[in-house]
Amino acid sequence: MKKIIFFLAGTLSLLNYACTSSGVKIKGEGFTTHQQVVLKAFEPDQLTYIAVDSVGLSNQTEFAFTVPFAGANLYQLQFDAKQTIPLSVTSAVDNILVQQQEEGIVIQGSEASQKIMDFPMQNEQLQAKYFGALKKEMDAAMAAGDQSKLADIQKRSGEAIQAFLQEFRALITELGPTPAGYYALQFSDFNKEIEFIEQRLQAFQEHLPDSPVTQALTKQVKQVKATALGERPPVLGGKDRSGKVVNLNDYRGQTVLIDFWAAWCRACRVENPKLAQLYEQYHDQGFTILSISQDETAVEWEQAITKDGIGAWQHLWDQDRAISQRYSVSSLPQNVVLDAEGEIIAKNVDAQVLAGLLEKTFKKPNATE
Repeated sequence: MKKIIFFLAGTLSLLNYACTSSGVKIKGEGFTTHQQVVLKAFEPDQLTYIAVDSVGLSNQTEFAFTVPFAGANLYQLQFDAKQTIPLSVTSAVDNILVQQQEEGIVIQGSEASQKIMDFPMQNEQLQAKYFGALKKEMDAAMAAGDQSKLADIQKRSGEAIQAFLQEFRALITELGPTPAGYYALQFSDFNKEIEFIEQRLQAFQEHLPDSPVTQALTKQVKQVKATALGERPPVLGGKDRSGKVVNLNDYRGQTVLIDFWAAWCRACRVENPKLAQLYEQYHDQGFTILSISQDETAVEWEQAITKDGIGAWQHLWDQDRAISQRYSVSSLPQNVVLDAEGEIIAKNVDAQVLAGLLEKTFKKPNATE
């Protein structure tokens, strides 16, 4: 989920500890198709994992690591920089066995680790349950240009999201204030779920105050609040489609929609033509848009801009997701609205709500006023 960063000093320190005989034991069996396995520990300052030890597997199918217990934390087993297995370590006496079997990965000695192995699939099943049929309907309506049908689907999508979140939150809460619970929280949208996440943070601070995962969650909540209403958003910049350097400070004096989107985001594509209409209506009065794309390829990005008719304003391609991370954007669509002073006055508004905001902002006074 996060970009992997290696810190040499930290790695060497942890390697020295790993050579001791006491500590948490992590063993593996049955790994016949890999050349190397790297053990990584979660590092809260950078919200990433660092390598602490490695074993070559070219002539063997088993491996073993011993690491010191420095508090409940998450670990990863990474095989040939391809397959990754998450682990939850909660005790100094943990003795975890990871087996590669015909039916898949089986983890013994750590029920929490098996649960976080299963969590992504549970999330996918929940999404299919609530959104699978709606996505097919939306694709058909978009292809037919049926705006009435799209409006109905969007309304039903809002209801489905609430039902989905109720079950999704329950899955996370069931894992408790533990490394496994923190792992599951990373599938949440921190911007849209900040109230729920703050509730979970309180539980972590009460029950696991010194854990790296509690430190990380505290940092993430603080980062989300940097884009709260009334705040000035994080600095962003880059080159637009023409190669022109874009700086957020250049937009001071205008009402700005910072819109995070992608070609594969159905809801984004439905909103794009509506945003184009609002841009045309209010641009001369001081409204503009800065779009930040999360597309995988420049071709998909450019094709969507052309097809949706949104090329009138500036676009940035957030290929490495650096801007999205700074704004805590983990799902799409997402946006913030800035006033002429550069302060956030609205978040995650659809075109209809944005239209009301712009009408109020640019309302011309009556001649008698």
